[in-house]
Amino acid sequence: MRTTGDHSILDERVNYIKGALLEKGQHESMSIPEVSDMEASVYEHCKKTILRTGFGEHGLPLMGGGDWNDGMNMAGIEGKGESVWLGWFLYALLGDFIAIAVDREDHDFADSQELSRENLRRSIEENGWDGEWYIRAFYDDNEKIGSKESYECKIDSISQSWSVISGAADNIRAAKAIYSAKKYLVNEKDGLSLLLTPPFDKTDKNPGYIKNYYPGIRENGGQYSHASVWLAIAAAMIGDHSLSYDLFTMLNPIHISSTKRGSLRYEKEPYVMVADMSSLDAPHSGRGGWSWYTGTSGWMYQGLINNFLGIKKEGLGLSIDPSTPSNFGDYTVWYKFGTSTYEIRVTGRTREDVFIPELNIDGTAVAGNKIKLVDDGASHLVIAHNIPINAQLEKSFLHEAEESVEG
Repeated sequence: MRTTGDHSILDERVNYIKGALLEKGQHESMSIPEVSDMEASVYEHCKKTILRTGFGEHGLPLMGGGDWNDGMNMAGIEGKGESVWLGWFLYALLGDFIAIAVDREDHDFADSQELSRENLRRSIEENGWDGEWYIRAFYDDNEKIGSKESYECKIDSISQSWSVISGAADNIRAAKAIYSAKKYLVNEKDGLSLLLTPPFDKTDKNPGYIKNYYPGIRENGGQYSHASVWLAIAAAMIGDHSLSYDLFTMLNPIHISSTKRGSLRYEKEPYVMVADMSSLDAPHSGRGGWSWYTGTSGWMYQGLINNFLGIKKEGLGLSIDPSTPSNFGDYTVWYKFGTSTYEIRVTGRTREDVFIPELNIDGTAVAGNKIKLVDDGASHLVIAHNIPINAQLEKSFLHEAEESVEG
């Protein structure tokens, strides 16, 4: 909807599905549901999904049988465990959906969810901050996951990346969280960006079937590339363009397999994304797992185009806001819109602390960094030449955040 500017899908009528309720003590079932006679608009389906969210005593969303990481399917199975990551995700989702509700003049729902969103942000900051990073979750018995107090899984990547992506976290804390992830989860020697560390192994706690994976495999302390892309996106969003470039490069299968030694270690195709990479000891460190992973490739594409190269489409507008480091050099993006082609040249990135105050479109200077797309069958040339600005305050802020974590 954001990309096309077309909200009509919200008015489409869709039937509900129905099936047998779970019995007491039953957490899941495999069955083919029936199509119900009841129907509602897609908008109403979305609202009911949001309202289905439950909250625990810390004011965070209940984790149930798992959140994004379904391997943590026992952490909140009793209905008390809470997910910090899901809190960030819900905050981001509500920010998008509240705007839709306002646009549809559903003000009562928008107002109630705005209040819920602010309460959620406050609850995460009060209960989720661990000193240098955000914890991952609470077990049913209130014990923390992803804390410095934890024997295993002291830090988890996605609570840090989504503190930034959601836009909810305190700026200083968010920057510290990213640099903590860099310090503890990014293995530059082996080119890995891990999901969590240390892996679950000997702990008496039962987070779920994630513990059944050998330590260093898949979600259990390996690189889960889907989440690694999020960390690269978050680095771009806080303005550390060099870190973002390094993290995206580490995920690039062409880079990983660019040498004979690297390709023999990787053991996967150099032209597709893998779901995971092993963090086991040599010679298994850096070995690719499931390949042709569309979830990861989709996020990698979005991260590189939208966040790193900075090309974003909203409705009939295309914005250019790059996060490439100063040594990346000039680049060109060809963008097709209907029958038109836009050749976008981004030049002059001699410093990291720059922005694009002006574009040149087909020889005409246009203020700002946005193009109004026109489907006229023509070829258009867009020159985006960056002009340095004084962003020393921001640069100093990031440096101090990194230094405090390293110290």
